[in-house]
Amino acid sequence: RWANKPFIFSTYGSDLDQLAVQGWSGITGRSFTLGERLLHLLVKHHFVRSLRKARATVLMPHQLRTAKRVGLRNLHFLPHIIDTQLFKPMDDQQRQQEKQAMRDKMGCNLILFHPPRQTWLDRSTADCKGNDKVFRAFAKFIHTYKGRAKLLVVRKGWDIEPSMGLARELEISESVVWLDPAPRQEMCRLYNVADIVLDQFAVGVIGSVAIEAMTCGTPVITYATNDAKELLYPEMPPVLNSYSEDEVLANMRRLAEDGTLSRALLGAQGKEWVEAHCS
Repeated sequence: RWANKPFIFSTYGSDLDQLAVQGWSGITGRSFTLGERLLHLLVKHHFVRSLRKARATVLMPHQLRTAKRVGLRNLHFLPHIIDTQLFKPMDDQQRQQEKQAMRDKMGCNLILFHPPRQTWLDRSTADCKGNDKVFRAFAKFIHTYKGRAKLLVVRKGWDIEPSMGLARELEISESVVWLDPAPRQEMCRLYNVADIVLDQFAVGVIGSVAIEAMTCGTPVITYATNDAKELLYPEMPPVLNSYSEDEVLANMRRLAEDGTLSRALLGAQGKEWVEAHCS
């Protein structure tokens, strides 16, 4: 703004969700000194004044309300851009071999993959993923599922310890496998070996996890809305839309009980959707 150069603001998430609203970005629930609070007010003031000078703003649909409240203008939605040469289904034989190898390693016959970062205690933050709904639904699922299922979760986010505690409380710790954050090539492999991918269940947007999983031809359970129709894809993606714990559970059971053919069909539809809108 001070350089008086024309610019476009393309948000990556927390810069608009948190920095423009509270003057700082990071884990919620912290206490600050008076000096820190004054610094946050100063940062927020200058940051928002700068953003208002942008010729255009590129944002996600869930950020529309915040953008209007802050006073941003000329709002646009840029579809997710994904490299479909990197994220893609393995050929059938390799996929089955990799899938069976992972099942043998995990001692199960059904793999559910939940890679979003663990952020769920503070429902007010735009970064909330609603991970607790996945753990609670999975706990009910494995009590009725006739086979053996494992839930793969990435060790990332503010609420890892609470998530581990919730797994112990629900008595499912032995069925939850914690993975370290992985490079994209390994993520692609995990999307391929998973039978079901679960994204987020709080904000109501299609995120990168859902896009990446669909590109690999794996069925996705997530929460998506079309509230901001002026900023959305022309058609809703073929995901199993769920918000409540019971809806997540019902769709887990649906995909597990319908079998491989149904999961492959939904996965193929997801891949077609991504190629049409995000490739």
